[in-house]
Amino acid sequence: MFEISWAKMMVIAVVALIVIGPKELIPTLRTLGRMITKTRRMAEEFQQQFVQAMREAELEEVRQEIAAMDREVTTVFDPAAGASPRSPADGTVSEHAAPPPSSSSEGSAPPDSEDRK
Repeated sequence: MFEISWAKMMVIAVVALIVIGPKELIPTLRTLGRMITKTRRMAEEFQQQFVQAMREAELEEVRQEIAAMDREVTTVFDPAAGASPRSPADGTVSEHAAPPPSSSSEGSAPPDSEDRK
């Protein structure tokens, strides 16, 4: 991260030992470690909040796309005019509608076997 070599680390350690002294070096390093840990936690929290904000922004875009598709579907089926996928008057199916589910209880019987009865 900081690209500090071992030689530089040794120089920093020797200078710290001389300046701070051997008695205060351990508590100072402990305090420094705690500060670094807090800084890392804050950076991680910030990163998580940033990622969450990006997800929410993407979610809003998806919601807008869904709303646009909903408006398209509404204009195709226009519920105000009474249009639906299956017209009740003549029994025809619109080209946008899915075919009705088949309810064959016999399974292997041909579809025209009922006409023969």
